[in-house]
Amino acid sequence: MEQSGEIYEELMLQVEGLSGEIAQQLRAEVTRGRLVRGFELSARERRLRDQRITDTESARIGRADVAVIEYDGDQRLRLLCEALVTAARTMAASRRALIGLLELTDLSGNQIVFADEDDPSPRVLNIGVQAREAEWRRGIVEQELAPLQQELSSWL
Repeated sequence: MEQSGEIYEELMLQVEGLSGEIAQQLRAEVTRGRLVRGFELSARERRLRDQRITDTESARIGRADVAVIEYDGDQRLRLLCEALVTAARTMAASRRALIGLLELTDLSGNQIVFADEDDPSPRVLNIGVQAREAEWRRGIVEQELAPLQQELSSWL
């Protein structure tokens, strides 16, 4: 995809604005690169790696060896989309599971109160509201990223 690098950076800026920790984890994953066995390297990746090895006077990669290869723009974008969809689905599923747990233990209502001896104002979390919000957000994330994911899949 032609503009995948720009789209990736634009989305990452939005993720950083919402959750710096998630953005940091995603950037770390992209920086690490992907592990590829020697026989799985494309001709282009093999040439690039061979050139780097020649430059550093290292041994060539064997068919059974593993190499670390940088993600290209499409792969970074695909990884980001998958991470965002997975996070949204996980948030919704965890709230559904919590509601199920509350129902299973016969605790009345969908509220959890977080209290601290040192804090006079406890925090009340309405799991029902949280679950509906998480489902709504999951739907938005999936809907917004679906065209992009479809386009990325067509490039495989």
